[in-house]
Amino acid sequence: MAKEQLTQKLPAREAFDRIEARLGNLMDQREEIVSKIRALEKTNIAGVPEVFSEKPADIGADRETRARALLEGAQFGDLPPRREAEGVRLFRLQQQLGDVDRAIELARSHVFAAAAAATQEAVSAHKSQVDALHRRRALAIVNLLKLNDEIGALRSSLGVGGVMADGPLDAFTPRLFGGSTPSALNSWPKRYLEACIAAGIVTEKETQ
Repeated sequence: MAKEQLTQKLPAREAFDRIEARLGNLMDQREEIVSKIRALEKTNIAGVPEVFSEKPADIGADRETRARALLEGAQFGDLPPRREAEGVRLFRLQQQLGDVDRAIELARSHVFAAAAAATQEAVSAHKSQVDALHRRRALAIVNLLKLNDEIGALRSSLGVGGVMADGPLDAFTPRLFGGSTPSALNSWPKRYLEACIAAGIVTEKETQ
């Protein structure tokens, strides 16, 4: 087995692309092995194979070792000459199928971990852009709450004899988080602003 090492340090995204490509290669190998097994089994019209596997004496390394070697880029060597019994050849193919299935299982777990690392790498690389957008949103919420206060104050000043002045758009204020005074309506916006302050996105003074 010739190995192509995946252990060298690479940027997270490059590592993800590489292990994902390896997974695709392993899936292709699996299809090829299954095709060879079906051809060798010589299944009859009743769906029963006419050739059964026979365990050879030289099994070699354990499955986990072989699977990890495949994950690192190793390739299956050629099967022994065809003079070897068909049952033994079938066993070797079934063994390869088990090895590649385990390698696929390992690759899938590595793909998930590599994707998480690549995602974190992307977030870190674009932190300034993300922070800028959060700042804009935080300040927009602050301005929205202030505008809601101003609209509420104007309505109150326009009322006569205790009757609140209601315009066609005033009913939207509660659905737009209400005013700046803490309430159930603006609970989550207030929490978001507190989180932005803690993260250094905006200052406490800017949210007042």
